[in-house]
Amino acid sequence: MKPKIIIPLLLAMMIMFWRLSPSPTYGEATGEVSVQNAGAKGDGATDDWDAIQKAIDSVAKAGGGTISFEPGTYKISKPLVLSNAKSVNLQGKGGATIKQVTPATTALYISDGSQNITVKGLTIIGPHGAADANHEPGSIAGGIIVGGLRRNDIPDSNKNIMLSDLHVEGFKHACVDINGGVLGAVSQRKNEYVTLQNSSVARCQNGVFIYQNSEHITITNNTIEDSWYDGIAVDTSAKTDPNAAVLPNTDLILTGNKIRRSGIYSGYPALESSSIGILLKGVNRRVQVSGNTIEDTGLSDKKRVSNSYGILLRFDANNLGGESIEITRNTISRVALAPGSGPNVTAEGIHVGNMTQVTIEDNTISGTHGCPTKVESSKDVALMRNAITPSDARSPNDRCNDSKS
Repeated sequence: MKPKIIIPLLLAMMIMFWRLSPSPTYGEATGEVSVQNAGAKGDGATDDWDAIQKAIDSVAKAGGGTISFEPGTYKISKPLVLSNAKSVNLQGKGGATIKQVTPATTALYISDGSQNITVKGLTIIGPHGAADANHEPGSIAGGIIVGGLRRNDIPDSNKNIMLSDLHVEGFKHACVDINGGVLGAVSQRKNEYVTLQNSSVARCQNGVFIYQNSEHITITNNTIEDSWYDGIAVDTSAKTDPNAAVLPNTDLILTGNKIRRSGIYSGYPALESSSIGILLKGVNRRVQVSGNTIEDTGLSDKKRVSNSYGILLRFDANNLGGESIEITRNTISRVALAPGSGPNVTAEGIHVGNMTQVTIEDNTISGTHGCPTKVESSKDVALMRNAITPSDARSPNDRCNDSKS
């Protein structure tokens, strides 16, 4: 056969092969997938979970890329999951909202060794806008959970997670949960280098919850409002197995956050729980709490049977917790008692109990109904240059630490 006949025949075969080839997987062609192109409607009525999850899985399988959310409300009925995903971005554009409609259900998991993940520009709404009679204090359903043990076959840490320019509200546990354990069982997998920045969270049990085995965590420049319990809670002590190892949180930066109205129990019966702006509980090492504004803690409209604190550092009665904790340049105002609180209930600015190696310096504290600062059963705690306005409501029997030197 002559060459001039062979060449056109080969070209025809190549064109036919191209036409019969399957369409490329999401993320392979351009590195960006629109959830609407993947089948999501964004109309607030259609359940878009399946289309969005398929887009996430496809981009993750392709080795990474961006899943973009055009303006709209994306109703979901199950959690979206990034499991062992690498280099995946979820990007909201111009007012995109993910709305979880199933009670006590998380909106987004980032788990099982996921790394180099960005979630940006999204509003994430849950079905629990206020504490109510159906609230389950033990629920771990959050807006975004980084961590959580979903698969046993992946040893990697969750690492390099950026959460930015988000609004999260209305979940039964934390709006944002950075969790190195599940239901009290500690995972050997760490959360490392996780940042929440320039975001707002509201009307969750806790605004932000950091639990065990988390390192290099930064919570900065966020607005945290109307938490049912605590604005930011950092905890290593809660576990269902008393023999399980406690893995500390280390190298934490909590800075520049505005925390308002922690302890809002509207519509919920009296709780035996404290209202706290920022809680450091258990073994937390190398922690910087700096430049935060904490206002109106404990202004509940229900009778409460426990205490209110702007900042609380606490370990158990038999041990000293903490290491290199700096509480500096924070502004704490209006730490109040709920109407009808009992005589042994207090509201304090900064309370340190059973801790060691703590510096409390250059803070401004006013409007507390108890001690502006109080240190008990602790070691190596330095109080320096704190600007304190004592409250007229404080009992003369309160034993406080008001030193400015």
